[in-house]
Amino acid sequence: MFSTPYIAGKTIDVPPSALSEVFNPANQRPFARIFMAKAEHMRAAIDAADAAKASW
Repeated sequence: MFSTPYIAGKTIDVPPSALSEVFNPANQRPFARIFMAKAEHMRAAIDAADAAKASW
C-alpha cells in the first residue's frame, strides 16, 4: 500500500529514498510504504492549511 502525498491539493514528487516501510508487528512483514516528509514539506503543508482556513 502506498498513499500519494498531497500539499495544497497537489501531488508532490516523492523520491524512493523518502519512503519507509511499515511493518506488521504480528508477523514483521512490510505492509505499507509511507512518505517521510522533510521540514520543507511540513512547512509547505502548514502554510497551505493556514491559507485555506480563511475560506472555512
